[in-house]
Amino acid sequence: MRIPDREKQRRDYLTKKAGTISKGIAGGIVCLILALVTLVLLILGIFCCFYRWADAKGETQYGLPVGIGFLIVAAITGSLAALSGLHAKDQADRAKALPYIPPLTPGTLPAEEVLIRGAQPPTEGQGALLLRAAEESVNTPAKELLRAAAEEPRKMN
Repeated sequence: MRIPDREKQRRDYLTKKAGTISKGIAGGIVCLILALVTLVLLILGIFCCFYRWADAKGETQYGLPVGIGFLIVAAITGSLAALSGLHAKDQADRAKALPYIPPLTPGTLPAEEVLIRGAQPPTEGQGALLLRAAEESVNTPAKELLRAAAEEPRKMN
């Protein structure tokens, strides 16, 4: 697997995870709102079913038809609340079921994807280039450069 494929997989994973979590949260909020509306409609329906009042002519009126209407609407909103709650639970389960794809860091790459510098010592020509004086006019042997660097004490700031 190449590195761009892993980057794309991680990006797709994060996109799917964020999508399912946000859909689950939205479903939960809708469920809560519909549950509260259902509760209010139930209270109004029960109240209207048992309430009596006198109209302008002085005749007694019963609120049973209105109460039954409230109860029917409460049943509809209650079932919609249950459906949105099931949708939220389904989205949470989908988010948990997504296989985890770790972030792309050098420590998590497989061995075949990591470029490693060779462990063999540099060739004779490279050794001379690596151990040269900073100034061209100074003729310091390479062994002296190594010895001077090893003998210098470290300065603490």
